[in-house]
Amino acid sequence: MVTTSTDATRRPHWGRRVALAFLALVVLILIAAAWVGVRGLMAKAELDAVVSLTQPVRDAAESRDLDRLDELVTEVESHATQAASLTGDPIWRLAEVLPFAGPNLAAVRTVSSAVADVAGSAQPLLGLARDAAASGDTGSVMRVLADARSPLQTASDAFADADAALAALQSDALLPPVTAGVEKASVFVQDGGPMVASLAQAAQILPPMLGADGPRTLLVMIQNGAELRTAGGLAGSFVLLQADADGFDIVEQADSSKFPRRTEPIAEVPASTTAFYGDDVARYVQNATMTPDFATTGSLVSSWWAGYTGTAPDAVLSIDLATVASLVEVSGPLVLPDGTEIPADELEQRVLVDPYFTLDSDEQTAFQELVTAAAMERILGSSGDPAAWIGALVAPVEQGRISAWSSVESEQATIVSSMLGGPAARHAASGDAYAVYFNDATGGKMDGFMDVSIATGSASCRPDGRHDVTVAVTLTNTAPADAGAWPMLVTGGGSQGVTPGDISTDVAVAAPAGTFLGEVLRDGEAVLPADAEIAGFPMIRAGVLVSPGQSSTIEFHFVTAGAADPSLSVLHTPLLNTPEVTTTEVRCA
Repeated sequence: MVTTSTDATRRPHWGRRVALAFLALVVLILIAAAWVGVRGLMAKAELDAVVSLTQPVRDAAESRDLDRLDELVTEVESHATQAASLTGDPIWRLAEVLPFAGPNLAAVRTVSSAVADVAGSAQPLLGLARDAAASGDTGSVMRVLADARSPLQTASDAFADADAALAALQSDALLPPVTAGVEKASVFVQDGGPMVASLAQAAQILPPMLGADGPRTLLVMIQNGAELRTAGGLAGSFVLLQADADGFDIVEQADSSKFPRRTEPIAEVPASTTAFYGDDVARYVQNATMTPDFATTGSLVSSWWAGYTGTAPDAVLSIDLATVASLVEVSGPLVLPDGTEIPADELEQRVLVDPYFTLDSDEQTAFQELVTAAAMERILGSSGDPAAWIGALVAPVEQGRISAWSSVESEQATIVSSMLGGPAARHAASGDAYAVYFNDATGGKMDGFMDVSIATGSASCRPDGRHDVTVAVTLTNTAPADAGAWPMLVTGGGSQGVTPGDISTDVAVAAPAGTFLGEVLRDGEAVLPADAEIAGFPMIRAGVLVSPGQSSTIEFHFVTAGAADPSLSVLHTPLLNTPEVTTTEVRCA
């Protein structure tokens, strides 16, 4: 082949162009790498600053130091926003497609944006609290919730979006330092998200029920945790409020003695509920809270009230003394007509324990009515720091101490999918938790003397990959040996066949949907349990009897629906004494 002079001159020029292009590409890559590297170090410094502020933020929130909290959250947002800016430019985003570095760069950007968004969503809430505090127009708890509806929902959405974004990251593709950063951000979001979501739901639901959007009749039911029921305690005291945007009036009060036990159910309940708990759920008002389905409870209580007064309430709101105590910490102590003051830290002892030792039945009724009226007037009529009001609702909402039911169909549809929808609704919102419920069978007020511990564990022992799960519940009777001599109103006096001083309790566990129910052991011996499916959850139940100073452990065994590792998270009936919840080892047989 003959080479022309033109070909000979073109090839070197072509080769040089290729070489120059390659060299330019290398230079660009190096520049981009340096750009990303420098900005990555700067972003790391900003995120390290965020981490250093985490504990001070918690401390300021717990002490309700609004000025300090505002300063710290602003600083967190500033650092996180700067980190997001450093990791959000086109060069950084382009580098995220690289096979090794890319997932790590994407993770740093995601963490930065998530923290910035969450911190930014807190600013309107803090602004609301600051403005109210500065003006002195602090309002009541319900007014504060009504004003906070929009910013709480914005914050809830920000937490949910951040949680989804962090969960989508592929942790197995990340370097250890990046993984650690993602985990810290995830813990922060997962710790705060449910709390903010619960408060946002409360802000959407409670103000309309209390007349913020128009006149309402609201029946407030105060559960008595000294005699346990699934939802917390027996349905003991009732107060009907006439509420509107200007405030409320107490229309009428009644305790459970005003509702005689019926021979026929007050209203229809699901057959599975009757099969599991008996027909007393609908024949005795105190047992209306026995079912985890608060939609059933609310409907029953409304029917009881309509039968008593001739008029059904627009809505039912259930709370307990722990909720009242939390709010009284903000409003100040209850003041009875005779001038007696009951501070928050003495409320449960002086209302749920002492009266049963010192007052007869009629005197207790009168005392409970005075306490209920004082609580409603103090809480709903007082002003206070908005941040304190909102903070006071956090624990009661998270612990399931506040439940609601509405006769307005659209409101009830919202309630049943929220944390205020009662035990079954909380269970549905939690996903794959195991819920442990307690119903007193003593007939007295002994549950203030019962300590509870719950231990869960799992093991994968089956060829199909399903897990064996154990939920072990230990009950301890802390009453003294001479408790049998206590008043009948405390011990039950043997009315239910239980020796005075002993505590008899029906313990039920609701498992995640699709779970298979197994055997039940009480102190190592097999017992014959009852089982049913209620509100979509398979449930199993057995009784425990504990004498003073003694303990008894009942084990519930399950098989998971699938092969995935169970989370073993636990929900439980709100108790007077906080239970110990632990994990335990389960061995394959």
